[in-house]
Amino acid sequence: MTEDLKKVLEKLNILSKKIDDNIKITRDLRSYNRWGFFFKILYWGFLIAMACGTWYLVQPMMDSIGSTIETISQTGSNISDSLDSFKKVGESVDELNKNISEPAGDIKDLINNFVK
Repeated sequence: MTEDLKKVLEKLNILSKKIDDNIKITRDLRSYNRWGFFFKILYWGFLIAMACGTWYLVQPMMDSIGSTIETISQTGSNISDSLDSFKKVGESVDELNKNISEPAGDIKDLINNFVK
């Protein structure tokens, strides 16, 4: 073999080793990419499952808070209705005081103080 042919064969061997290294690196990168995709799916699945689980645990508390707020609202409207009826009683007492010669100031003051 000639000297030039030996140099070309050496270069071909070196290139062949580099190509093999590149193929190995490419396979490794593809493998890492697949594993990364798999773990990314696991990660997002875990996050979605945690969000659903949290909602499952928190929903009864939210329903309880909603019913409590509704009860408070109804109580407030009941108190408002009661105060309105007390005001009507006070107005009735005022009319009675006008019609009766003897003033009923003590009852009137008591009702007005209670309404305030």
